Order: sequence, then C-alpha cells, then structure tokens
Amino acid sequence: TFTGTSNNISGDITLNVNGVDYAVTPASDGSWSFELPAGDALADGSYTVTYTIGDGPCSAFFSQTLIVHPQVSANLADSEVICSNGSGSISLEALFDGATQGGTWTLVNASETGAVVNGNTLNYLSTGCYSVEYTVSSYADASEPNGCIDTDIAYIYISEQPQPSFDLAEEICWSPDSPLTTLN
Repeated sequence: TFTGTSNNISGDITLNVNGVDYAVTPASDGSWSFELPAGDALADGSYTVTYTIGDGPCSAFFSQTLIVHPQVSANLADSEVICSNGSGSISLEALFDGATQGGTWTLVNASETGAVVNGNTLNYLSTGCYSVEYTVSSYADASEPNGCIDTDIAYIYISEQPQPSFDLAEEICWSPDSPLTTLN
C-alpha cells in the first residue's frame, strides 16, 4: 500500500509504479492511499516509484526507489516429543514446517536448566519442556524495522525413555487342554 499527503486536494495525483500510471484521488485533508491491483503485484527487486501532482506548468513530482524483499516464513511444527535417557542434542531444523532457512534460534524458556542453543542444535542436560523461537529475515540485519521478518515458537517435550520389563519364567508347560503352568 502506498500512502502520502498532498497540498493539491482539488486534482488527481498520478502514481507511476514499475512504468504503469495509476490515478489516485486525495481525501479532503490531502491524504491519499493506493494499493496495487492484485495482477500488478511487484516481484522481489528494485523499482522507481514516481508521484506527480497536477499537470502542465503547475505540476511537481517526487521519485523514490522501492526495494521489494522476498517474504520469509518462520513456520514451525507446534511441538516435538523426544524420548531420551538424560542429556542429548536435537537438530532444530526438524521443526521446520515450510520455514525459510537461514534464521536464528533462541531458547525462550526451559523447565530445566543447562540447556543451550548452538546454531541449529538444542543441547539439553535432562528431560523437560523447552521453548525455542525461530526468527528469520530477508535483511542481513534482522533488527531492520521495515524488514520482512517472521518469528515462531515451538515446544520440545523431552520425556524419559521408557524401560520395559517384566518377570516371566523361562520355561513353561502347556497343553491345549490344560491351563498354563510355569516351572521355576
């Protein structure tokens, strides 16, 4: 969406985007807003946008470069359940659910202490619930306020690996006509 203000509230404004002219009518306070038609959406790249007020000898224009960055996605799976016998590590990229790669991971909250995130890996010392946040940006500087930035949080539940066991006699006597009898 393009927005602006003009001191020319009686005439139309011409907005030229990517070589196409669009007529924009300002409101009574001089403000205006324009959204490109869906079929004219801009792809990633650099464009010149020219805003012209009036026509003939009483006209003025202003041009500015517009850079369209790719849209990014931080979509993660809602949660992951891991069974473990103590400490270990998990590749956080297993949580990607259509996410754009190349972002950063942060450990948000952990029920147990000693967990750390190193790059794309969560290293944990014990079972518990861990929250990780993934932030991805199309800018080299993810703190850019007008950048294409997305974040998501996923939960990793690390539970103790079950240890199945039972007591069963090693030898049994069995006949189709008699009940099961164990020999100890």
